[in-house]
Order: sequence, then C-alpha cells, then structure tokens
Amino acid sequence: MAVLTEIVKTVLVIIILASFLELLLPEGRVKPFVRFAIGLFILIAVLNPGLSLLFSGHNFDVDSWDYTGNIGDTEEIITRGTEIRERLVQENSELVKEKVQGQINSVAALVPGVHSADTLIEMTEEGVLEKIYITIIPEEGDKGEEENDGHIFSQEELAISEEEKGEIQDKVISVIRNLYGLKNTDIEIRFERG
Repeated sequence: MAVLTEIVKTVLVIIILASFLELLLPEGRVKPFVRFAIGLFILIAVLNPGLSLLFSGHNFDVDSWDYTGNIGDTEEIITRGTEIRERLVQENSELVKEKVQGQINSVAALVPGVHSADTLIEMTEEGVLEKIYITIIPEEGDKGEEENDGHIFSQEELAISEEEKGEIQDKVISVIRNLYGLKNTDIEIRFERG
C-alpha cells in the first residue's frame, strides 16, 4: 500500500508541474517534445517503486544528474574546447578581415578619381575594426603627355593636385564611415603612383 501511495503522490506532482509548464510554453513545435519528456518521467515514477519492490537487492534510482566525473578530465576537456574555440575565432577573424578588405577596395574604387585601392585593416581580438590603411592609386589624366616627357617610371609626384587628393580622401573616408558605421575608427589614406 505504501508503494502505491508513493506512486500516486509522485505522479500527481509530475502532472501538476507538467500542466504548469505546458501553460507557460507557446503553441508550436516544442510542446510535443515536452509532453514526451513528461510521459517518460511519469513512466519512471511508476516503474521505479515497482521495480524496487520486485528486485529489492538492486538500485534502480535514476540519478544521472548527480554524475560526478573526474575533475582532471573536465579540465582537459575545457582546455581542449578553449583551444578549438580560439582556433575557430582566429580562422573566422582572418576570413572576415579578407572580406572586409576586399569590400573596402571595391567601394573605394567607386569614388570618382580613384583607379584602384589596396586596403589593410587592423582588428582587435574581439573582432572590432581598430585602424584602416588604404593605399589609393588615382586615375591619371592624359597619359600621352606623361609618356612624351619620359617620366613613366620615375618616382616624381602624382599628376593630381593636393586639392584633388584632399577631395578624394574626404569622399573615400565619408563613404567607408557611412557604409560600415565607423565613427571612432582611424582611417589612414595614402596615395601612390599607378
């Protein structure tokens, strides 16, 4: 009789908790899984006292939540997990860095007066853009004049004025800041001969 009373009390407690839990859950795909889990708990609650009565020498307690593993193994698992996470973050960070550099190159090349751009970015460990270095090769005017002067391979100043450089620089910085929402990131631009 005591076993039957214990079974009834346990099942009633599970049913009350289950009905409360079911009221809290929204309609959807989760409810059938919760009902299944509750059914398993009821099954365990009914079978556990019955099995302990039949097999009094055996312990059929379900105590997997009381598992205490070897602490050394746990620390090794945590260390391995940390190493894997750091490796994945590093690989993703490099991939993101390459993609952002390519995007900035393309966006900078769309600015009037820019022939091409080469970008290098610095990121923090958290993946935040820290500094952007952009090397711009400006579009040159009439190349025929330059070829006639014999300055094709010389390291002389660019054919564009300082005013044009400033305009291009302001446009590129403005476009990149607006596109990526960068307010506090340093953007350094330098010009190079093509």
